[in-house]
Amino acid sequence: MSKAFLIAAPWSNSGKTTLTLGMSRWFSNQGNTVQTFKCGPDYIDTIHHSTAARKPAINLDTIMMPEEHVKTVFEWYSTSADISIVEGVMGLFDGAVKDKSVKKGFKEENLKKTKYNFNNEDVKTKWLPKLREALKTKFTTKIL
Repeated sequence: MSKAFLIAAPWSNSGKTTLTLGMSRWFSNQGNTVQTFKCGPDYIDTIHHSTAARKPAINLDTIMMPEEHVKTVFEWYSTSADISIVEGVMGLFDGAVKDKSVKKGFKEENLKKTKYNFNNEDVKTKWLPKLREALKTKFTTKIL
């Protein structure tokens, strides 16, 4: 079963893409098959995701695609991956709209509805300490 997690932040320009790229390349360098996803119609970040993960990135856009199709796409592409990384769209509160039916996005709840293991504790206890250690050893210059 693939591990999956979502990288999100409360505002834009907070480093989501940088973190996604660094983690994608690091997991890939460790011999894992990494599948990256980007929420929304952002095709520039997916180009960078594809390079870092060494596998084509996929957009998850609930505005352009029905929710059921987004789930199917996520499950289909995650099947062949050891780790799936989803980069959230903008910041959690960017462009906030009072009518929640207007602005939808691929959220953690959607990942929990899939058959893949979405476990933030696993990320915190296993992967982030390794990533922190790698960053201490000038990791960033080695991966990009």
